[in-house]
Amino acid sequence: MSQTARTIDVREPHQLRPIMDVGKTFGLLESELISYGPYKAKIHLDALKRLENRPDGRLVVVTAIEVAISYLEGDVSNTIIVTLLLILAIVKFSTVALYFMHLRFETKTLGWIAVTPLAIATLLVFVLLPDGFAVLKTTDASKKAAATTPAKH
Repeated sequence: MSQTARTIDVREPHQLRPIMDVGKTFGLLESELISYGPYKAKIHLDALKRLENRPDGRLVVVTAIEVAISYLEGDVSNTIIVTLLLILAIVKFSTVALYFMHLRFETKTLGWIAVTPLAIATLLVFVLLPDGFAVLKTTDASKKAAATTPAKH
């Protein structure tokens, strides 16, 4: 292969679709889209109320909120942005798991199978956490005692 970059032939140029058509594809009404030209728009928050029971609509709205939050960089603390994005990621994960993996319609037994190990792991963390702090205090105390004792020659 030569050192020069190869050109890639594009057989069909990519055509942008009008944003109103894209919104209709996702089940949004024209009144819920605030157009900023033919190819971009904002989604009105009324769409969230109307689509909250549809899992695919919920994913569209949560993704739009995530994009809006990502534009807050510089105006809001990064800690707040990361926290909000993590919460929205959990909402998206649970929506995908419950509806698209059909876990919402499974029996309660499957739910208990998933929740029980999580409860046990949480319990173990809280049971073992005090021991970790005790070891840390003991280690710090022995270091201080060794540092204050004069060296014998």
